[in-house]
Amino acid sequence: MKKYFFFLIPIIIISLIACAQTKKSAKSTAKKMDIEYVMMRRTACFGKCPIYNIELYKDGRIKYTGLRFVKDSGVYEKNIGAAAAEKIFDKMRAYRIDTCSEKYNMNITDLPGIYFNYTMNNEERKIINANFGPSFLRRLAEDIDVLGADNHTGWKKND
Repeated sequence: MKKYFFFLIPIIIISLIACAQTKKSAKSTAKKMDIEYVMMRRTACFGKCPIYNIELYKDGRIKYTGLRFVKDSGVYEKNIGAAAAEKIFDKMRAYRIDTCSEKYNMNITDLPGIYFNYTMNNEERKIINANFGPSFLRRLAEDIDVLGADNHTGWKKND
């Protein structure tokens, strides 16, 4: 019995230390996701799908560029506040957008794509065709649409 006891104690101690290190590294990874900017783009289809870009900056500036088949064409800007922008960035962190693939294959040619470009930790990243990626990417695009494409109040048109 003593023989097993001396063998089990070091294994238990090593296991506890390893678990503590895993928790610490998971917390530090979440803190390192500093998102400064995101641009969501909806692309064309064979019909009249709206084509536009929405850019969101850390300071709360939002820029909408309506290209085709949209209610308002042109470039518009407004400020929604840093707190509202941070809510979107928090969702990106919670969804762990940094773990997404850069490209998802498009199996249906007539569907519009959803593209994301974002800057995280001073590094530019992109996700091409998020429509066929994880479902949270479509939810994130809908959340960004609420700020930009679906809400045309308070915009200032740029020339």
